[in-house]
Amino acid sequence: MILRPYQVKAAAKLTSCSRGIVVAPARSGKTIIMAEAIRQRLEHGWCLNILWIANTTEQIDQAKAALQILKPYRDQFRCWVRCPAGTAGILFRNVDILIIDECHHAAAPSWTEIIQACTGADKWGTTATDHREDEQWPAVEELIGPVVCRITHEEVGEHRVEAEVRFTISNPERAFVEAVENHMAETEAVERLWQKKKWLCQRLYDPEPEDKIREECLRRATQQAVMSLAIAGNEDRNTLAAEICRDHAAKGDSVLCLVFSIEQGRAIASKIDGAKLVHSKMKASEGKRSDLIEQFRAGILKCLIATSLADEGLDVPCANVLVYACGGRGISKAEDTNGKRRQTARIEQRSSRVLTASNGKESALIYDFFDWQHPFSEGASWTRFSGYRKLGYRVAKCEGMQRNRAEVAK
Repeated sequence: MILRPYQVKAAAKLTSCSRGIVVAPARSGKTIIMAEAIRQRLEHGWCLNILWIANTTEQIDQAKAALQILKPYRDQFRCWVRCPAGTAGILFRNVDILIIDECHHAAAPSWTEIIQACTGADKWGTTATDHREDEQWPAVEELIGPVVCRITHEEVGEHRVEAEVRFTISNPERAFVEAVENHMAETEAVERLWQKKKWLCQRLYDPEPEDKIREECLRRATQQAVMSLAIAGNEDRNTLAAEICRDHAAKGDSVLCLVFSIEQGRAIASKIDGAKLVHSKMKASEGKRSDLIEQFRAGILKCLIATSLADEGLDVPCANVLVYACGGRGISKAEDTNGKRRQTARIEQRSSRVLTASNGKESALIYDFFDWQHPFSEGASWTRFSGYRKLGYRVAKCEGMQRNRAEVAK
């Protein structure tokens, strides 16, 4: 395996310290960096017990594949690659190196317990997202260590293809305003969130003014209703997404469709012959997730539909078309370790699934939706549009966006 210069550099940074985090863009080969850091230790004659924790089975499979570079040292180490829930029976006090993949998850209780239990281990983390929406990133650094290496997009650039984004419209303007309001009234959504939020504020946080709490409850209830009705449950929108997937699959493209929920994924999959849905709660009758992903990589399956499990660790370099059916704002308000707002983090993670250079692929095509069927979803569409531009993608407005922008300007 030929390593890229930035991977060797990042690995060397880790091996020079006992605690630290590497921040690298999606699709930069973070698992390779960790495996190379271990190799550099083994090269100096160390004998090691290694625990590698990751969030999904796909990340575990990638870690195991990356560890193949350690074959020449197989008599010098033992490595367990596990999800946090699968670490029962491992003697944490005997672990020499703890690898925390996608370490922004480290603040979760199950992760924290393992990290703290590995008292004698060097702790190395890797992530593309050096912030958390709940502002718990300082807790992550306290557990693992500071950021010791940051890889830039420019360093990875030659291994990525250009992206073109096309927006499209599925519904008339404001088509779901009444449906969302009726749903919120029928379910008493704001009142239920008010009771929960008020209790949380009184118990866990400094008291907030009641008007601020109610405003937040209204925002969250609106968001939930819009995502449920105007995005995931929107028949016209799902039909359009399916048509785009079907047309490109028929041309021989490898199409990845990202959805908000399992139900939305099933609705879209039912409209596409041969399409398969992968999600975290798959039953045996739906097929094995790893097998379906491998079929997609091999070109046997032309359309793969995935829930948020594809946000991290899904390695499908063959994919050249992304249908962003999941909606949402796709951005973050949290600050990274440099104090900057990484507003593009979510759409960067998702869009990167189709940006890996592979087999002569020169560009990738991303379809997104201008969701002006409700003011909330319209605002989310504009934030995604802005995020794509910040990432340097070529973005094309559809006719409705042009007209709407002109009206807003007036």
